Amino acid sequence: MPNQSAKEQMYKSISYDKVEAIQGLLHYYHEFKSKGQENFIEEVVCIYADIDNALSGIKITKRQNEAIKYYMEGWTTEEIGEKMFVSHQAVRKLIMKVCYEIYIYLN
Repeated sequence: MPNQSAKEQMYKSISYDKVEAIQGLLHYYHEFKSKGQENFIEEVVCIYADIDNALSGIKITKRQNEAIKYYMEGWTTEEIGEKMFVSHQAVRKLIMKVCYEIYIYLN
């Protein structure tokens, strides 16, 4: 097996039993998509396939969808808040609500 980065080793130990773990996965989503699946181990590809399936299977508001889209592109909560004209705390709540919905969907 090729050398695994620390991030890839971390992904192998992630389960969907914590909303915070899902939030962390979403934060690195843009990196995964921009580098292409061939640069990641199979477990990481499966994790992001689960995330994609969950996002298409949950019902979220337009505001939640907008916030999570920017978040998954690598924007900070402060940047998203400026773009959406809300506080970064409001953005965090929107993101956490989506993470919770994904958590419910995957468990």
